Formats: sequence, structure tokens, C-alpha cells
Amino acid sequence: MRITELDARLFPGAPLSAICIRQYLDLFSSLSFVGQLDDDTNIAAYSITGISNTGIAWLLSVCTAPELRRLGVGEMIIERTVEKLIENEISEYCLTVSPENTAARRLFEKSGFCECGCEESYFGAGEDRVIMRRVLR
Repeated sequence: MRITELDARLFPGAPLSAICIRQYLDLFSSLSFVGQLDDDTNIAAYSITGISNTGIAWLLSVCTAPELRRLGVGEMIIERTVEKLIENEISEYCLTVSPENTAARRLFEKSGFCECGCEESYFGAGEDRVIMRRVLR
């Protein structure tokens, strides 16, 4: 399974396009991680993080295959990203998440993120997002 297939499987209503994923990986390759299964043919998880022009890191996308959830895969991929951000002297890591996505919100809280706001219509009407932040240093 490729990143695009995993993303489409987990976000059927709004998957990232192959072009978008490719450009994210080109732009943010040092802050993108892919977890593969032992056979190296199936992607178990991925994350893509970018850094804004103000020096704040943003988690742009993170996915874990449903059959591998609650096994620490998501936490591991986020912590690997945090290590890399600290190496690059980034002090703040942020993300947005749907208010209804309680599983993701629990994962992010377990990974040290705290809710710091909510923005209505972030992606358009009815697409509210919770903003979460983790201070790194």
C-alpha cells in the first residue's frame, strides 16, 4: 500500500492528492516519516510536518493503518518528528484536528499536545478545527 492509498482509505471524503503528497514530501522530506511493515511493501503509517515562515512546525498529515492503531505506531512517528524538530531548534509544534476526531485528539494529547483554541470554518462552512500545540523547549 502506498501513502496515497492509505490516505484515501482513512480520509475517503477528502484524501490528499498524489500531487499534494509528492510536493509535501519534496518540500518537507527531512520532517516526513514513513513506517513500513516488515515486508517493506505496505505502509503502516506516515507523517508530514512543515515549518512556517514564523518558525513554527505544523503537523500537516498523520495516518496510521486502522489495523495498527492503539499499538504505539502513531506515537512513535510523532516522537521521531519531535526529535528532529528539537535537533533543528524548533520550539513549537502545532496541528489542527476535527473536533469530532476523539481518537486523534487522544493520541495528540498523549503525545504532549494541548488544545489552545478552536477555529470555526477552518476549511469552509461546517469544517471547524481544534488547534493543538506542543512546546518543545
